[in-house]
Amino acid sequence: MSKLCVVAAGGTGGHMFPAEALARELSARGWRVVLATDHRGEQYAHAFPAEERLALDAATGSGPLGLIKAGVAIFKGVMQARTAFDRLGADVVVGFGGYPSAPALVAAVTSQRPTVIHEQNAVLGRTNRILAPYVNEVASSFPTLERAPAKVQGRSHVVGSPVRADIRALFDRAYAAPDADGPIHVLVTGGSQGARILSETTPRALAALPEAIRRRLKPVPKARPGSRLRSRPSSATWPSVCRRRIWWWGVRAPRPAPNWRWRPCRPC
Repeated sequence: MSKLCVVAAGGTGGHMFPAEALARELSARGWRVVLATDHRGEQYAHAFPAEERLALDAATGSGPLGLIKAGVAIFKGVMQARTAFDRLGADVVVGFGGYPSAPALVAAVTSQRPTVIHEQNAVLGRTNRILAPYVNEVASSFPTLERAPAKVQGRSHVVGSPVRADIRALFDRAYAAPDADGPIHVLVTGGSQGARILSETTPRALAALPEAIRRRLKPVPKARPGSRLRSRPSSATWPSVCRRRIWWWGVRAPRPAPNWRWRPCRPC
């Protein structure tokens, strides 16, 4: 019978897409795959090659009451995971970070099942940082692994970030430079925390370009549904950046926030 891998990942694209890439490779090699995530991860899992999906209780919180509630939820998730692993006969559990991956990994560690975590960033995330000393193997995308204990850094394996086949195919596509007077398409994308620096610097950087270039720019920020950016731009510069759409900033937050939403602009 084929071996079974439980892939556990948090409910954002930064965790889910590398997890999907691994799942596809394992499936191609004859493995069975089960996905463990939360309700947020479901929106990224429509193409996830898993024979079953485990919805495990998990939560995060701050303050005494929030931490107690989170602890209760994670404990319930661990019990759910252990029951599921016994039923499925899980051979290995691979975690890709995010608090929804915690119950599956804790259940695997406490039941002495082989475990692996993968860190997509150069800074070890909170969940992976807590669990790294207890799992069997640690894989990372970069040689640098900040906030990791020395023992974890010493035994981590630099494997890069798993990439889906359709994204990998873009590497072989020849770059088509924009025409001399044609539009310049700019894709701006970042993770839930990594997006903050982009939201703060990208508008300023684009607005500092010569006006002739700004008029050619077609910026496309990629964000989750319902996301929004809450800082205010200069109305004198941004309408000239895009003739059809602008980034819309609310008026309450005094500093940039990491999320964006679209709103149509007036004709420039």
